[in-house]
Amino acid sequence: MPPMGFLNPWIYTVGSHAFTDIIEARSEGCPGQSVEYLASPHIPNAGWSAVPGWDPVTGWGTPLFDRMLNLSLLY
Repeated sequence: MPPMGFLNPWIYTVGSHAFTDIIEARSEGCPGQSVEYLASPHIPNAGWSAVPGWDPVTGWGTPLFDRMLNLSLLY
């Protein structure tokens, strides 16, 4: 199988069919401390929740290799 190159357009075309959608997750942003334990701004309620389909927390979700492989053979 040849290299597929830039996959973003393809992933957005087949996204919901090739990934396990994660709908129960949340990210917390701007908690007042960086990962290096340095001071950073605290912004209450900053973050994102997972929703059906694409979201900024989990993207499309977890890839399902067998489905991605089968779909790649169609394009």
